[in-house]
Amino acid sequence: APRTVQNFTDYVNDGYYDRAVFHRSVPNFMIQGGGYKLGQHGQMLRKTIPRPPIQSEGQNGLMNRKGTIAMGRSRDPHSADLQFFFNLKDNPMLNPSGQDPWGQTVFGEIIEGMDVVERMAQVPTLTREVPSIDGPITLSSLPNDWIYIKSARVLP
Repeated sequence: APRTVQNFTDYVNDGYYDRAVFHRSVPNFMIQGGGYKLGQHGQMLRKTIPRPPIQSEGQNGLMNRKGTIAMGRSRDPHSADLQFFFNLKDNPMLNPSGQDPWGQTVFGEIIEGMDVVERMAQVPTLTREVPSIDGPITLSSLPNDWIYIKSARVLP
């Protein structure tokens, strides 16, 4: 998934994942982040998206299996931007199929630290209204305690 990986690493290099909040956690399914950040006063803020969405590479043959990393998107298969998720189990319904010929684009795999991701998924969730650039938005499956990325870097 070369375009997807380039998009993701560009956001990492620009610091977009620093203080990025995991805003959706669904046990035995997935945990999602990237689109919100933790503000300086402990509030969660929706991020602006400086780049256009990318074309789906969901037909790349990579499957949504436990421990893979995929791009979040809307119903439009070509709407992925900076949100991503970790698959907590094999999720064949996210793979290309007759209902969705594009599927969710898998672009990486957790090679170390899956136990940390599984602990993240154990944090109780709630529904909460949070500020966004378009006004307040209600999020369900939001971890009760902030889970966020302190800093993200591309390693050589």
